[in-house]
Amino acid sequence: MNRETIQTKYLPENTILNERYRIHSVIGQGSFGITYHGFDTLLEQTVAIKEFFPKRHVHRNIFEDTGNLVLLYDDEDERDFSKTLDKFLNEARLLSQFKDIDSIVSVQDFFYGNNTAYIVMEYIDGISLKEYVNQNGAMSGEQMLSLFRPVLDALSKIHQEGLIHRDISPDNILLTKEQSLVLIDFGSVREANNESEKTMTIVFKRGFSPEEQYRNKGRQGVYSDVYALCATMYFCLTARIPDEALERIFSDDIIPLTSMPQVKLSNRQKRVIMKGISVRAKARYQNIEDLKQALFFKKSPVPSKLLFLLGVTGILAVFLRERNRTENTNSELVQTGISSGGSISDDRHSVVSTPARSVSPVSLTAASVSPTSVSVKTFSLPNVTGLKYSRAKRKLSKKPYYFKLKVVYRYDDQAAGTVIKQKPGADAKLKPKSTVTLTVSRGIKPTATPKPVSRSATKKDSDSDLDAMIH
Repeated sequence: MNRETIQTKYLPENTILNERYRIHSVIGQGSFGITYHGFDTLLEQTVAIKEFFPKRHVHRNIFEDTGNLVLLYDDEDERDFSKTLDKFLNEARLLSQFKDIDSIVSVQDFFYGNNTAYIVMEYIDGISLKEYVNQNGAMSGEQMLSLFRPVLDALSKIHQEGLIHRDISPDNILLTKEQSLVLIDFGSVREANNESEKTMTIVFKRGFSPEEQYRNKGRQGVYSDVYALCATMYFCLTARIPDEALERIFSDDIIPLTSMPQVKLSNRQKRVIMKGISVRAKARYQNIEDLKQALFFKKSPVPSKLLFLLGVTGILAVFLRERNRTENTNSELVQTGISSGGSISDDRHSVVSTPARSVSPVSLTAASVSPTSVSVKTFSLPNVTGLKYSRAKRKLSKKPYYFKLKVVYRYDDQAAGTVIKQKPGADAKLKPKSTVTLTVSRGIKPTATPKPVSRSATKKDSDSDLDAMIH
């Protein structure tokens, strides 16, 4: 059967998935999935549902009555289907891991059905940056910087986990009605600098992907996301798709932002973005933090020379204060007629008449305050075990002290999203900046991975395979 002659058959409107989610309409389709506008009948809220549908390998048979089952074109496709299905499941796990990071779409559920798998995500009411720019024209520099700063923060956290997104583009960043950006589509995420993986699947968006992503042995890293992010900024500021990276290797004719007076940014900020889309990886910023520092600060917020001077001043202040305290203590001892040796001092009057050395006031710096002069308060940790994570987070946020919250997800018999363990335990005494770890249930672990049937299977065989998967 000629694959190109078979049209994709989307799930019909009002289809019910997992006895809970109702399909409304199709939002879009990519190479590996179809995204639907859906409704959660249990929680009564709108959701986005992503169906694993690698159109290169599968279809819904339009010639036979096989319902909504996803079918392979050929039996030889089964290996590739299973491999990419594992990556789809990994996307759900990653989104679950980052669900509490602003600017990243959150995942709510994952399940198997119709010989494939589904991810249920929060529904983002907005449009892609590509649609926005095409409809409204280029953004102002101020608007672009304001919108992208939270995205930079989110990407930095992803990179700190040793991961790279690899698919940043105006198509995969949504602008909400509240004027905030949300990064979506984590299907191409991989470990950065994974030496055990000699090759990476080729994933690229023309104009937005760096040259190393066009090569299956191209060395990809955090700097690859830097390129894609800066290329997206370039598009938002100019309404022009940057020249393709491969073409720029041979002839780099991209128009620099510094040659565009209509782009209202400082020349320094324009050069920062152009550096981010340098063709050669070594010429770019090597991480998001360096990019953010260069884009939003003219210089380091605290220059290194100033830090050195503050350190020296602080050490000197502590030394003088300690010596002053020692001299004052000796003076008091002499005034009482007791020397350090315990005998009466004949020179006590001369000592008393000589005032202790005074110390000039020191300018207020972090180093001028003795660490021992600050009382460290503790706070009692409330019990949040058994609560839904969102409620537990609100309860913890009421504490007046800053602390770090770490979330770990694992499969459990308790309902998905329930806090099943907290560390430290309830009523533990914590100091500010301590770490609190919550273990949250993913729900019951799926028991089987679906095995799609080939196009040649009969309806009876298909039903048998589906029953086996359910049981």
